[in-house]
Amino acid sequence: MIVKENEEFPESLEDIRKYMDEDWGDLIENQDSATYLINHLKALKSQDYENSLKGYKTFLPPRLVRAAKIGNLSPFFGAGVSIAANIPTWSALLQKLGVSDELIQEPNLENDPLTLAELLSHEVGSHELQKALRRLMKTHSTPSIVHYLLAQLSQGVYVTTNYDTLFEKAWKAINDDKEPIVITTDSDFNKYNLDHNSIEAVDGRAIVLKIHGCANKGDEELILTRSQYRRHYRTNTVLFDAVRTLMLNKHMLFVGFGHRDPEITRLVDDSIHKYETAGGKAPEYYSLQFDMKEKTPEVFAARGMLALKSPVSLDSPEGLDYRTSGLAKSLIDICGAMNSSAHESLDIDEELDSSVSSLEKTLSTAMDKLTQAAEEIELDFNNELFVQSILDKALSDIGQLAGQGVYLLRRNGVIYKTSIPSELKDPKRQSEKKLADRFYVQQAKTFKEAFVSDSAESVFNLNSTIFMCKPLGDKTNYKGLLFCAAQVGEWKKPMDLKDDFLKAHPEASFILVDSNGIVLLAPNKEMEIGSPRNMPVNESGDGNQGYDYASLHRISRRDKLITRMWQNIVPVRQDDDVYNLSDLDIYSVVSEIRGTRWKLALSKPIPKVNYGDKNNA
Repeated sequence: MIVKENEEFPESLEDIRKYMDEDWGDLIENQDSATYLINHLKALKSQDYENSLKGYKTFLPPRLVRAAKIGNLSPFFGAGVSIAANIPTWSALLQKLGVSDELIQEPNLENDPLTLAELLSHEVGSHELQKALRRLMKTHSTPSIVHYLLAQLSQGVYVTTNYDTLFEKAWKAINDDKEPIVITTDSDFNKYNLDHNSIEAVDGRAIVLKIHGCANKGDEELILTRSQYRRHYRTNTVLFDAVRTLMLNKHMLFVGFGHRDPEITRLVDDSIHKYETAGGKAPEYYSLQFDMKEKTPEVFAARGMLALKSPVSLDSPEGLDYRTSGLAKSLIDICGAMNSSAHESLDIDEELDSSVSSLEKTLSTAMDKLTQAAEEIELDFNNELFVQSILDKALSDIGQLAGQGVYLLRRNGVIYKTSIPSELKDPKRQSEKKLADRFYVQQAKTFKEAFVSDSAESVFNLNSTIFMCKPLGDKTNYKGLLFCAAQVGEWKKPMDLKDDFLKAHPEASFILVDSNGIVLLAPNKEMEIGSPRNMPVNESGDGNQGYDYASLHRISRRDKLITRMWQNIVPVRQDDDVYNLSDLDIYSVVSEIRGTRWKLALSKPIPKVNYGDKNNA
């Protein structure tokens, strides 16, 4: 894509729309390519992109759109962005720089371009390699449409591993000739008086962190080899601290980036680890991917990212690479979404956050009380009267989450003492039954740390039951287990949250599922709370309100949406998912419940939208 002399690229989506009826194609070198991309812009317009999702080819999570609207999105772009400008990808770059066929064919160097570059440097000389790299970068001076569309997003801070200056040219063309501020080393922060802990645009000038160097900076090295990587990442600590800060505080969109860079992977992992250990705001990572396969979303989710599918453009005209055209369509979609309210119809993030926080707080409060009781019991474990008083107090303090009683086991799994609600009168509940073979007892003895269990079938009434467990002793000395048991029906919190959500969204689903794929409560109205099919002796339904475990198991195995939510991997804190059914799409937001192995998914049907293909996110 080129900007002709005395012509400006459209400065907003409104301006782009005006060009639709004029000769917008004059801005693109290949007229077939111009027509192709203009048709997508027209499709957005014809489908009323301000209010409808139907014209969009890319699934965009509402939280990403929200971040882009307020300037809280940081694009992180790699070599794939410059393909359309004829700048080679990393592997092709090394070949152009003269790496020998013998090295390229070496099996131990497959997918290891850093070492390949290191060996190349030893073959041709580091100084000669730097000169050749700069010459190659400077032979390409025309930004691609992707560079212009990235600039069109008008975000305050960008990060790139690219050496070329094509994005800077595109930004300047779109933003009233304003030069972006380019940062390549620690000293640049002082030069521009920037705080690396809080980076924002300066007077309309975007900040571009070029973390591998810039071809225009002839007095600095371009980072290419493994030894350069080692020195650079450990010398310019302020620069990479700034990247970490962005990763924690901004929504980061990876574009044209292969995620094979070990140091970038480490930065991502560092940010996720900091969140996991210290809490605070969860990192938000998205990656636009080509040729997404069925398991691609899970692969990226396991890395902590939400994979977004760039539309497949097999009909791309000659001269426009299909990956570039797909990426361009995705960026056009983001530009359109920033100027519309269409994605607000999907937004149930606040309900998810509120429900998750409420469940976590309820469970955490109960676990604190159970832990306090365990600590007190350890002070005088063999004093039966003292222990009984502690259990009775725990039963009262914990309340609904101890609806089936509080139990203290010896180290061999035999019940030592119990405190059970008065309405639960079956003699078996007070017996000296050995529970060593129960899964939650085995888990406690193995890992020796507090946890909330998955659901299981009660040995007394066959209802679905959860267990809050606090082992006694320490990592080297297991002394026994204190646990309380509850059935959903006695524990009202998830039912209340479900009722509130369905009241606001009657067509939606509230799915709370454990790590075995069994829902803890019926997702809609397929099954009501009731008395058990196996009523304990001398008891009534009052103390046994819950869901039959076998029935929940059957529902969970036949319901495709429950199965999908169970198999879903949550990237860091939240996943956004679109499940394509024959006559409608199901949009879901999913989060893990801390302190458990459960997931909560809020789902709602949306009009059938052609996001290009299945498995969009």
